[in-house]
Amino acid sequence: MKKNDSNTPDSKILLSLYGAVLAISTFSLPVAADSRGDSPLNFKDQCTSYEGKKIAGATIQSAYPVEEGDKIKRIFLIKKIVAPLDLCRVQATTTDGSDIKIEMWLPEEWNGKFLGQGGGGINGGLNNTESDLVKAVEKGYAGVTSNLGHDGSLFSPGKWANGSMDKVIDFGHRANHVVANFGKSVVSDFYGRAPSRSYFQGCSGGGREALMAAQKYPNDYDGIIAGAPAGDMSSLFSAGLWNATRSHRFPETDSFTDKIEALNAAVLQHCDEIDGVKDGIVSHPPACNFDLESIRCTSGKDTDECLTEAEVAAAKELYAGAKLGSEEIPFPGLPKGSELGWSSFITPGGIGAKRLAIPYFRWFVAGDSDWSIQEFDVKSDYDEAKAKLGDIIDATNPDLSGFIARQGKLLITHGWEDPAIPAGASIRYFSSLQSEMGQAVDDSVRLYLMPGVGHCGGGPGPSTFDALDVIDKWVEEDTAPEKIVVSKFSDDAAEGKAVFSRPICPWPQIAKYDGHGDASLETSFVCTSDVTDASVQ
Repeated sequence: MKKNDSNTPDSKILLSLYGAVLAISTFSLPVAADSRGDSPLNFKDQCTSYEGKKIAGATIQSAYPVEEGDKIKRIFLIKKIVAPLDLCRVQATTTDGSDIKIEMWLPEEWNGKFLGQGGGGINGGLNNTESDLVKAVEKGYAGVTSNLGHDGSLFSPGKWANGSMDKVIDFGHRANHVVANFGKSVVSDFYGRAPSRSYFQGCSGGGREALMAAQKYPNDYDGIIAGAPAGDMSSLFSAGLWNATRSHRFPETDSFTDKIEALNAAVLQHCDEIDGVKDGIVSHPPACNFDLESIRCTSGKDTDECLTEAEVAAAKELYAGAKLGSEEIPFPGLPKGSELGWSSFITPGGIGAKRLAIPYFRWFVAGDSDWSIQEFDVKSDYDEAKAKLGDIIDATNPDLSGFIARQGKLLITHGWEDPAIPAGASIRYFSSLQSEMGQAVDDSVRLYLMPGVGHCGGGPGPSTFDALDVIDKWVEEDTAPEKIVVSKFSDDAAEGKAVFSRPICPWPQIAKYDGHGDASLETSFVCTSDVTDASVQ
């Protein structure tokens, strides 16, 4: 993998794939005790004593103490991370013939709880989701993550999947279960007691991992955070390639960006005030009745300010979604308001097709190094992907009876302006849960859609909130949040200046302006089921 320059536009795009920034505070925590429950051991000596130990089917290859402020080097693909507090770094490998590599951090001041951290894309390591793991450990959580059974990058070519079903199964779901068992076993041994609560968090590919944990391994975690989940990966990548073929109708020049900007401006002009505030955000895309014909070029002219007949047709298809295989209902289309992200994700050379969907079909489905997008057939290739990988990789099972029976809580969040994974995919899964589980879903699962928010963060809308604190409070108090307050900070950094805040409401409610308060404050908005189209007629 090429080294990333964090200052390049591409790197900034890639970084938007990793979880939304969490605003987190620190705790005053108890000192770790030895496994016999006696007086505390010397933390550093206890840490180093774990090297070479075999626990829960894995061998600890290294264990050493790291002091607050020290640099933790080479965590999978990450060069270094600054330790948020004094901790014991543990690295382990499984001993059952798999290639699962585990990274675990055990804070000296432990809060008694355990966290599993997901990755992203077709990941082979922590990648840049380290911010979530760092901030969780800073709160005192014992945290663990893995390479999901293979080495590689977030956008790995995926060659490792060819002819290795064991690695595909590890990636699909098994690795995280193995890691959860290992992590909780280490915690129990190291601190002398089992964690009081266990949580999992992940966004994008990590969101898929989160859903899979709830579906296949309901006893692993008490609370699960699934951000922008790529749950139905086979459908998502099929739709991604279908979208790429539609985007060919737009010019492959700088004018593509200009036309998309013009389209986005027209959408905003028509649908910005659905929530009662003009803020550059389409707050509820399903209520946006923008007509593409209004931006069609007239008198045979083709400028950057209008769309040709072919471009209008392509945009209509992108909004409507792809009809995959023998499915009667199309996969959710791209929401109105998400247009500015299209060039990065839906074009043939964009992130979605080139670095994710094409490798998926080339190596996971076809097993052919010569397979190309020109060979993609939206019916036969989709059907083959579902038949071969559906139960292994696609986290679409609506039966969460095991998870709900043990009082598990599932928090799903998704940005409405996500151009990589349409928010409609999360709505579709949530609806399937309601159909399958009925009212049992009400106390255990919540879906929150974030207006103006891109893929795992970014965009003009507010996305910063402490998701781990929300799930912890929900699990501990058994009361689902009626709303979550999210904030927009300058430069999207939680340590920056707060620009404005909004409530996000449990689906299908939306937040609407009360008509008289300060529009920059969340207290001026109310959650309501009234989603009447308030866009310009």
